Amino acid sequence: MCLAVFYAVKYPVENTFGERYVREQIPLFFPFFLIQSFKPVTLMVILGFALWVTLMEFPKIRLRLRGAVAQITLTVGAFIACYELIWNYVAWFTLWSMQGGPIDTLANTTHEHAGIPVNFNFATKIYFLAAAILLYGIWRTSRREQPTS
Repeated sequence: MCLAVFYAVKYPVENTFGERYVREQIPLFFPFFLIQSFKPVTLMVILGFALWVTLMEFPKIRLRLRGAVAQITLTVGAFIACYELIWNYVAWFTLWSMQGGPIDTLANTTHEHAGIPVNFNFATKIYFLAAAILLYGIWRTSRREQPTS
């Protein structure tokens, strides 16, 4: 949440939705920044998934998500998120192979969006987060508890 607010304030105007979260890299601390740095959206996805997994480990939340309606909702949501993830990756690669240039700045202009086009890097990572959250939710809530001996 802090990352989202920080970059919304730092880059108040963007040409494509989500562009503010892919404009720069956040280096890790020494000596790891020599090896790896992350875009803000990547860190938001990692932290979002970690929060979801943490919440799913609480027994009360898991019990509330065990019903048939919850399973159907999680499954339909996972199907939609996986479809959109695959579509975005294919469209992003196709656009990049046709236009070239910096891959992080490409925008999805094939749909009519309310407002501005969506940055492909941002969209694919958000759909990846949605798919991961929903698939983990399905797996975690449908797993049978093993009896302890």
